Amino acid sequence: MFGVNLDRMIHVDEDYYSLEDYLRQKPKWCPGCGDHAVLTAIQKVMRDEQLAPENVVFVSGAGCASQFPLYVKTYGFHGLHGRGFPIAEGIKIRRPDLHVFVAMGDMDTFSIGAGHWIHAMRYNMDMVALIHDNHIYGEIKTEASPTAPTGLVTDSTPHGMKLPPLNPLAIALSNRPSFVAQVAEWMPAVLYDVIRQAYHHKGFSFIRILQRCARFSQEHLNPDPNRLLLLTHPDGIHPDPALKRILKHQQEHNPRDLTGAFELAYRTDLIPIGILYQDKTQPCYEDLMAPQDTFTPQRIREGIEAEFDRFQTEDGLLELKGSEALALGLMASGMEVCAVYPIRPATSTVQYLARVYENVGGVLHQAEDEIAACSFALGASYAGKCAATITSSPGMLLKSEGIALASMAEIPLVVVDVQRAGPSVGMPIKVEQGDLMLSIYGGNGDSPRVVIAPTSVEDCYYTLIEARQIAEKFRLPVIVLPDADLVKTKATFARPVVSEAVLETKLDLRPVETGQKPYLWDAQTGLSPRILPGQPGGMHTVTAMTHDQASEMTVKPKVVAESLRARSLKLAAFQHTLKTPPVTGEPEGDLLLVGWGSTQAAIADAVKQAQADGLKVSALHLKFIQPLPGGIGEILTRFKRVVAVELNYSDDPEDELINAQNRRFSSLAVLLRARYLIDIESWSSATGMAFKAKDIRKMIDEQIDHLK
Repeated sequence: MFGVNLDRMIHVDEDYYSLEDYLRQKPKWCPGCGDHAVLTAIQKVMRDEQLAPENVVFVSGAGCASQFPLYVKTYGFHGLHGRGFPIAEGIKIRRPDLHVFVAMGDMDTFSIGAGHWIHAMRYNMDMVALIHDNHIYGEIKTEASPTAPTGLVTDSTPHGMKLPPLNPLAIALSNRPSFVAQVAEWMPAVLYDVIRQAYHHKGFSFIRILQRCARFSQEHLNPDPNRLLLLTHPDGIHPDPALKRILKHQQEHNPRDLTGAFELAYRTDLIPIGILYQDKTQPCYEDLMAPQDTFTPQRIREGIEAEFDRFQTEDGLLELKGSEALALGLMASGMEVCAVYPIRPATSTVQYLARVYENVGGVLHQAEDEIAACSFALGASYAGKCAATITSSPGMLLKSEGIALASMAEIPLVVVDVQRAGPSVGMPIKVEQGDLMLSIYGGNGDSPRVVIAPTSVEDCYYTLIEARQIAEKFRLPVIVLPDADLVKTKATFARPVVSEAVLETKLDLRPVETGQKPYLWDAQTGLSPRILPGQPGGMHTVTAMTHDQASEMTVKPKVVAESLRARSLKLAAFQHTLKTPPVTGEPEGDLLLVGWGSTQAAIADAVKQAQADGLKVSALHLKFIQPLPGGIGEILTRFKRVVAVELNYSDDPEDELINAQNRRFSSLAVLLRARYLIDIESWSSATGMAFKAKDIRKMIDEQIDHLK
């Protein structure tokens, strides 16, 4: 009608996002908190840019600022204290199509997460970092932050802060990042302007937001316009004339002037407001790491087959080291992101993976530390398909908080721990099976995870494939436990068939029903369907805190009990899929040796020799340690004596001070004794040397003598 083409008209209800479309719930910050202004500014930027909520992810850590993902109706990751940056980096490397924002406070960024912050600027990944700085740890009730002014009296500094404050702007500029700005939350127009320019900047945008804490820091941060220095430039912010009339201190500053930016950062008389530095020429890490080839099932299979050809013997078998089998198994699993920090003896696996992974489109990320590597892998897993991280024993300790987060948030994760002799630094290139208890129980609270110990070089390959499938199906972390001896062992085995079905990489980003809860725990199995960022209608925030089915934080005892039960039931559901491991030898007799992981060959050889000598000896070898398969208890009861054979420490019962009340048993012996209430002996070693069949054979005679 009247010449109007109705087909070209915008259907506002369907196509236009309003401010309300970006608000999840009413914020619970204190009245007068500066976070309210920042939230309003970011909502306006998203509305004006018409960002689809399903394509936005907010990442946070701990503190008042960390609540941002809870209030923005997008996808969110409310994670660990100080770990927001590596999680966000993992998300971005896996899903460059997503708009990533990081909201963290001064404690998260400049204290516990300072190392991650520095490296985030170095990586220059395309994301906006909103750093809320009120000089105080407000959520934990008034402790001084690293940016607190000298003399500030807080609960942790009752006699006044002794140290000078950290200078975040100077530290940031010393890394020559691609975007550095400083704003104040009480200047909403400037706040909006800077955030919007940061969004359009290609690279890592660091925005320090000076912010009042209405409860704890009103005195040393106040909106006095005479303390502010407004930075103006055609390539900088564009303040309106009214603001320029209010602020008497103004200076034209070219954001490309790094020297001038340093001078501004060190000013103590006035607070610079605006864009201090911007370099549009710096490359982004995700672009530098863009795969040489597309990570497709066909390309991965071709790459693996080419490696198989290199290792194939004349009789058609493969001759591989354990390190190579682990790396090829990771590739054959279809996991396309692996984050690592160099540590022996895992380096042989990582170095081989580095040579072949990127050729098929995989991403191998060398992080700044073990915690960052685990967090990066978690972010990549959250954004799509399961990712992996590789470490060795001391690194496993550092990853424990990330593994517990994977369990709590039900994010698939594969952790390969190449065990070495310990404790502490120990003997970096020597063997020990000392991480069993750490792998099962290493984490605060109850955090269920699957623990698998490959038994041979061949098994290293297949275990990585199994690990990814288990992690994704049951939405939990899977720990894989090879050791220093296994990764350097060379063996021959039949050439595997590489399955393209296993390698499928396409993500299911179909819309989900609006309001669908992300943790619809099945009453019998604890399992729930997984919703990925990018799926319309599924926006929610995963959290490291105790939560309900809607992923809302809770302390209600009934809901807490329901969530604990659901996470534990997944282990039980997985345990029902396991077969009882076979007994090598007769199903009953005088002596049963129980081992796990890489000791299988030595134990099998020794038992075979003893059987040839007429002894009633058998062996049971475990690959799945957590949970233990069914039927094991019944097997143990069929033998007069059971001995756990493993490479970790146990007390010598012959020592004078050792008795039944204080004797320490080896790790597997402790597990089996506790589970099956059977008197199980330990025969173990933690000297850094692998078992030899002749030593086990000698032990068998000694154990048989105890039965006489």
